[in-house]
Amino acid sequence: MSVSTDTFARFIDLLADTIDDHQAAGETQAARLHMSRFHFDRLVSAAGGEPPGALRRRVLMERAAYQLITSDREVLDAQHLRTLPRCRPGGAPRSP
Repeated sequence: MSVSTDTFARFIDLLADTIDDHQAAGETQAARLHMSRFHFDRLVSAAGGEPPGALRRRVLMERAAYQLITSDREVLDAQHLRTLPRCRPGGAPRSP
């Protein structure tokens, strides 16, 4: 297993543990993996094909879509929307 793949596997474990922590910063995640933010971003991007923040947002969106498909929740359910990143119309997600 390469260093990049091993780091990515540890990142996925960390992501699973902290997925609902919307205050988790990239610097904190990098520190928990004993890496600098620069190397953390590069290794996760190389192994996962996208930066750590984008991967986390995609996982949150896919989880929300799955919950909508498999439950009787409505899209405008306020409890449900708290798990989604906030977006500006036509823009990238912004922090809460």
